[in-house]
Amino acid sequence: MEVLKFQATVNREAEYFLSLTNDEANREKVIRIISHNDTDGITSAAILIKILKRLNLQYWLTNLKVFDEQALKKLANEEWEIAFILDFGLNEKKLSELNKLNKKIFILDHHLIENEEKISDFTNIRFINSYLLGEDLSAAGVVYSFGKAIDEKNKDLAHIAIIGLIGDMKKVDKTILNDALEAGKVVVKKGINIFGASTKPLHIALSFGLPEIAGQEGEAIELVNQAGIRLKDNGKFRTLLDLNNEEMKRLCTIIATRGKNGDFIGFIYLINSNGKIYDAKELATIINACGNLGFFEEGIEACYGNLIGAEKVYNNYRKEIVSALNWFKDEKNNNKVFLEACKGKVWLINAKSNIRDTMIGVLISILSGYYRNKVLIGMAESENKIKISARAS
Repeated sequence: MEVLKFQATVNREAEYFLSLTNDEANREKVIRIISHNDTDGITSAAILIKILKRLNLQYWLTNLKVFDEQALKKLANEEWEIAFILDFGLNEKKLSELNKLNKKIFILDHHLIENEEKISDFTNIRFINSYLLGEDLSAAGVVYSFGKAIDEKNKDLAHIAIIGLIGDMKKVDKTILNDALEAGKVVVKKGINIFGASTKPLHIALSFGLPEIAGQEGEAIELVNQAGIRLKDNGKFRTLLDLNNEEMKRLCTIIATRGKNGDFIGFIYLINSNGKIYDAKELATIINACGNLGFFEEGIEACYGNLIGAEKVYNNYRKEIVSALNWFKDEKNNNKVFLEACKGKVWLINAKSNIRDTMIGVLISILSGYYRNKVLIGMAESENKIKISARAS
C-alpha cells in the first residue's frame, strides 16, 4: 500500500464519514463501536462518543479484551450499517471476514497490520492507522485527530487523547499537547514521574510508584525524612507537586541512591477536568483498572472527569498492584521466574499463575518506568492461554 500522509488520510476519512451521516437512513441507525478494554481503547471510545453525540448520532459501545472469532460472529449478527473498531490489531483473516459483511467499517488503530499491501482489497473497510502512516500515535491520538478533522470544536477533547497516549506508553504528541494547552485542559510540570503526583500523599505516591519500596509506607516516610522534607503542611499531607524545586532535587538525589540510575525525572501532565487537577498518569492507571476489571462505564466517565465510580474500582485494584510488586521483589532472584539477557538489557518475567493475566501488563508498565533503558517482557497464564506484555524504555 502506498503510504499516505497521516493528516490527508484523516481529513479524507472524516469527510467520507460525514457524507455517510448526511444520509437520513444512516442517521436513524445506531453506530456500532467496538473498542479495546485498556486505557488507550477506553479513551478512544470516550473521544468517539463525544464526537458522535455532538453530531446527534446514536451509538452502541462494547469494550473487549480481545477481538476474537466469537466477537466477530456477534458483530455479524447485529443490525448496524456503520461501525468503528478501535485499538485492535486485526489479522488478514479477520479483516477479510469483516469486509464480507458488506457494511461500512472504520478501523482506527496504531498496530502493525500483516500483509499491509493487501488492505486495499478490503473495499468496505476504511483504515486510519498511525503506524502505516508514519505517525507515533496511540489509538486515542488517531481518534482525536479524526474528531478534530470533523469539527475544530472537538479540540477540547485533546486532554483525553493525552491520557490515552500516556496509558499506552507513547510520547505525547506536540500538536495534541498544544491543542490541550490552548483549551486550558492541561498543565505541564517537571518532576518525579510516578502516578499519584497530584492527588496522593507524598509517601503514598512513592510507596506505590517505586518498586523497591512496593507499598511499604514506612520506607517511603523514611526516604522523605532523609531528604529533609516535611510530610504535612498545616496538618494536611503534601503531594509531590506541593514540593518546591529544592525539595524535589533533594528527593530525587535520595531516590537515585536506591535505584540503578536517576533517569526517573520527566514531565508530569496535569489534566484540568471539571475544575479539579488530576495527574494524567494516575488517570490512565485508574481507567486501565476499570477496563481490566470490566467496569467500562466507570472508565468512560473517568475520561470526562467523573471519577467517583472509577476511584472505588481503583482502590481495590491497587491492592493487587502492591501484591504484584511484592511478588516481583520476592522472586527477582529466582531464575525460574526472572531471567536477564543481552547483558542485562532484556528482562523476562514469567509470573505463570501467580499474577492475573490482566495484571501482568500493569506490573511491566510500572517496572519499565523505574528500570530505564531495558526491554521488559512479562508472561502470565489464564485459562490455558498465556498473556505476554512487553515494554521498552
